[in-house]
Amino acid sequence: FAVLWQKEPSENIMSVEWDARHPETGRILPASWSVAGHAEHGLPMPTDERVYLVLLELTHEAGFKSPEVHFSRYDVMQRLGWQPSTKSYAMLRTAFIRLQGVNINTVNAFWDPKTKSYSDTGFNIIAEYSLHAEPPGRKSKVQSELPLSWFKWSDVMFSSFQSGYIRSLDIKFALSLKGDIALRLYRYLDKKTFGGRE
Repeated sequence: FAVLWQKEPSENIMSVEWDARHPETGRILPASWSVAGHAEHGLPMPTDERVYLVLLELTHEAGFKSPEVHFSRYDVMQRLGWQPSTKSYAMLRTAFIRLQGVNINTVNAFWDPKTKSYSDTGFNIIAEYSLHAEPPGRKSKVQSELPLSWFKWSDVMFSSFQSGYIRSLDIKFALSLKGDIALRLYRYLDKKTFGGRE
């Protein structure tokens, strides 16, 4: 869903097509995945993809119990290896804008085990988010309170997580990769080996 470089405003959509094989009948079906970026900020960028991986990590740590996950901006930037600064906080905010604003439309890309068929699905990645500055000393005073910032996965994304359609990616290693192409290749190879495929 993310591009490796900034596209022109007229190139705010990317798509891919492939042949999907029905897991029960073996029938080949045309499948596609189309991503439309935020009207102003465009398609998600490599930095947004890294933020997305941290959000997955936070959700995993929370046990995938709720689509709403609380976090502190400082903790997210620590995980990303970003130095806290006005620029970093602005980058994080823009990442959330793009992740919430992106629209994905698919044909024969989501398998429904209940109906034993593919579905045509439209969704975004994040349904809602709210970013807050943590007051100094807040954690030391009230340990039991949740961080003020939060995000909520879209229903489609969270349902996919709960159905087990998520890979056990080594996120710390992924984020340690300095180049954007290296990260993309690592995620691609991980996808190819998912479920024992090689």
